[in-house]
Amino acid sequence: MRYIIIGISAAAVGTINKLRQLDASAQILVFSDEKELPYNKCFLADYVAGQKEEQSVFTLSPALWEIKKLTVHLGTRITHIDSVKKTVTTEFGLVYHYDKLCIATGSSPITPRLPGVDCQGVYTFHSLADSNSLLSSFAKYGSPRIVIVGAGLTGLECADALYKRGAQVTVVEMREQVLAHFITPQAATIIQDKMAECGVSFINNQQVVSLIHNDGQATGILLSSGKIIEADAVVFTIGVRPNSSLAVDAGLQLDGKGIAVNEYMQTSNEHIFAAGDVITITELLSKNKMHSCTWPDAMMQGIIAAHGMLGIKKPYPGAALILSSAFFGLKVAVSYGANSIQADQELNEATEQRYLHLKIINGALKSFMIVGQTSCMPILKRMILLGEPFDKGKVID
Repeated sequence: MRYIIIGISAAAVGTINKLRQLDASAQILVFSDEKELPYNKCFLADYVAGQKEEQSVFTLSPALWEIKKLTVHLGTRITHIDSVKKTVTTEFGLVYHYDKLCIATGSSPITPRLPGVDCQGVYTFHSLADSNSLLSSFAKYGSPRIVIVGAGLTGLECADALYKRGAQVTVVEMREQVLAHFITPQAATIIQDKMAECGVSFINNQQVVSLIHNDGQATGILLSSGKIIEADAVVFTIGVRPNSSLAVDAGLQLDGKGIAVNEYMQTSNEHIFAAGDVITITELLSKNKMHSCTWPDAMMQGIIAAHGMLGIKKPYPGAALILSSAFFGLKVAVSYGANSIQADQELNEATEQRYLHLKIINGALKSFMIVGQTSCMPILKRMILLGEPFDKGKVID
């Protein structure tokens, strides 16, 4: 049997490892359009901050390729899938046959269509290549002035990493607060105050109209207010979109912008599977359609896909999306829908150690939001997933 995996991040690694474990004789071919060795995206902020060496972010070394008997093609983009002939074609015109295929192409960062956006010094924060490009600004400017556009989770992690590295950081957000989709204004104020303590500027309620540039090099941004913010580099962290164009090319069914899969990660074609950021799942807590975008869940989806590719019916348990991170000396944990669920009871706790916001419906916990000390998160997560009656005494003194 010949298995082909397109992509080499979390979902692909999960697929590869499980395929080899279950089928020692299989041919496993892997294609990635990135030139770098496989790496863990979760470690990029630590790498940019100078808290991890580049070598420590890699996940699948050439030595492991040999042990696992993999044929890996880095820097090779797949441009076409023929789902009838069961072949893939590379950008170099080479054609490879598969028995089973897994699409694990992930997502790509969104860059707005603005004047000057193609200049040097304009980046995203999504890949190892992005991280190394950002680090080049430190070699060039010493303590660069960096503007980050977007105050979501990625934007705040990027801002924290760059400030720790010694950059002069400004964060621009079109909404009123940081993490506007996820947390309350009170929780946002705690984070914004910490940003100010760290010397990170925050500008809200402003959109970027264009990039200011000189001889092809970005030198700042023009805001909707007419104000110009000077910068040596500009980073856009305004969201991602699934890399589903190959699925469209292959005639596969989509669910929204992501690939539609069944509980075995099988697409609308019986020989093609998909996993990771490129697929659409149903979130367990809210029942909303979404892209999970977390490393552990992508790994799990890859494992499920590997079973399916071998004809083993192992169902995907689903994902309860809980965002957790740390920046500016604060830990943050938020369950999906914490800012949008309509509850019949809400509890708040604000102490020096943490800010806690809970939503309860018919005596059961439905969402939580924590800024600060997050040790109670496992208890809250269990209450939600198991539907246990909410016990205030377990989490609030």
